[in-house]
Amino acid sequence: MKSASQIWLLSVLDVGKLYRPLTKEQYGFLPDMARASKGFFNWYTWRAELLLEALGLCTAAIAEEKEKRVVVIHGAGSFGHFEVRELGLTAEGIARTRQAVTSLSKIVCDELTGRGARPVSLAPFGIVQTTDGRLARDGERALCRAATAALDAGLLPVFHGDIVLDSKRGAAVLSGDDVLAAICRHGVVDRAIFVTDVEGVYDKNPRLDPTAKLIPELTSRRVDTAGATDATGGMRAKLDAAFRAARAGVPVTILAPPQFPAALKKDEGDGHVTPSTRVRC
Repeated sequence: MKSASQIWLLSVLDVGKLYRPLTKEQYGFLPDMARASKGFFNWYTWRAELLLEALGLCTAAIAEEKEKRVVVIHGAGSFGHFEVRELGLTAEGIARTRQAVTSLSKIVCDELTGRGARPVSLAPFGIVQTTDGRLARDGERALCRAATAALDAGLLPVFHGDIVLDSKRGAAVLSGDDVLAAICRHGVVDRAIFVTDVEGVYDKNPRLDPTAKLIPELTSRRVDTAGATDATGGMRAKLDAAFRAARAGVPVTILAPPQFPAALKKDEGDGHVTPSTRVRC
């Protein structure tokens, strides 16, 4: 059952790519556009500044809207990605990946605390297990219970992409997008917002093609026919999670940080603001 106050899910851009120093070998995995158009260090700094902007705007907006309780979800990015790639889902790989994503969660929570929020990190590892890479309904409900319990205690729940134990594989990766979609399936969420480094979903990559146009409303049928998932590097997984949330009846919007306060103030309809992309199933 939903509470009297609204619960909003906030998925912040792939923050794991913002802070962690990369080796020369790891730098080779960065998107071509980062190496070619921005240069490594400029791009790195720009992304970090964007996260600070996103967290600042979101924290201020959350403080203003007392009746709208927010759950923050972020990806792990380079924190854990290279451990999994190098060590696999071995005991050492699990341990080192968990250390990496835990350090990222502390960074994010420290940033939120510095802006007046009361965050608490909720690591999926300690809450759920998967079976052959899939999260069962009882696991989804466990995530919901953890989020609502933290909210009821006056805290800001912060989930992140994580590695979790798996009954068949030993371990599996559970992304932040997977966490968002799972929580949306159980009727406790009023809205879901994806905050990214672009204003929504485009018909082309907006960083490489100046003629790219923002798609104000997106359906799964349009994605299948128009290939909109290629707009930005990490958009495909986000759209998959967005459609899963939409199919569960949760209004979904993809937007840039400056639009989040306006979206949070929306009390009617589906919270759509301009510019942004509204996702429908």
